[in-house]
Amino acid sequence: MTDEVPRLLSHGHELSGARAAVATKHHKTATIARALGGPEGLHLQTAVVDTDTLGTFTGETPRPGTPRHTATVKARWACQDSGLDLGVGSEGSFFPHPEVGFITMQVEHVALTKASTGLTIIGTATGGAPWAVRRTIAAEDDLLEFRDLLASGAQRLIVRPATGFTDGPVISKGIASIERLRDAARTAFDHDEAGRAVVESDLRAHHCGPRHHLIHAAARDLALRLATRCPACASFGFGRDESRPGAPCAWCGTPTATLRHHIYSCPTCHRTDVQTIPGSDRADPGTCPECNP
Repeated sequence: MTDEVPRLLSHGHELSGARAAVATKHHKTATIARALGGPEGLHLQTAVVDTDTLGTFTGETPRPGTPRHTATVKARWACQDSGLDLGVGSEGSFFPHPEVGFITMQVEHVALTKASTGLTIIGTATGGAPWAVRRTIAAEDDLLEFRDLLASGAQRLIVRPATGFTDGPVISKGIASIERLRDAARTAFDHDEAGRAVVESDLRAHHCGPRHHLIHAAARDLALRLATRCPACASFGFGRDESRPGAPCAWCGTPTATLRHHIYSCPTCHRTDVQTIPGSDRADPGTCPECNP
């Protein structure tokens, strides 16, 4: 991808050329820099802080807040660790599609915080994650279905017991070979009450190449917000914060889960604009709770 978004920070933008630290222990700085960096963008460096204390994908450490809040806390930590006024934090989450449960969705947030003012601006990107795997296996199952995935080098795997633990949690992470996968599966079988294991994608960014596409997209969304002025106060950071469902069914008019409005706001003066999504006046009856219960 090109660096077209950072060029929007040129022509005397307040942040053009400013130094900022990225809080990450999973190698996200280069991906974020592709959207925020460059000669006219931010000059990014890494603040190596233990972001795992804010939650892990495997659940040993629960996440205490929402992904947006977690990204913001990481950005603040980046300021504290580096001593810089600008900090960047990133957080992702994965969940089943709300309407098509077998599709995994990925949401990434990239937050920029200015320590001296407390101003925080967040870029967001959402998309499908068909590459994310999760399988429950038993001792007699063949693991060769994972061979091609591991051979690509783009992903690594995690193996854990599938149900209750017999003598404490056993989770193997960062699995990069079929041989280690077999060893980890045997360990998980031995520690599972039913003799089964779960094999899933290691979603940590340094072990999950496909995740970086949306991390970069969220950083581009942040860059666009930094380049966009509020129509009320002219401060940078104006942009879309959320989208709301409610598009009416084309047959009966009942509100559906289809998106109806985008909500835009300013982080400085807090102006909020509600914009109707073009074409959202007639939703597919297949999404209607009345016509297709």
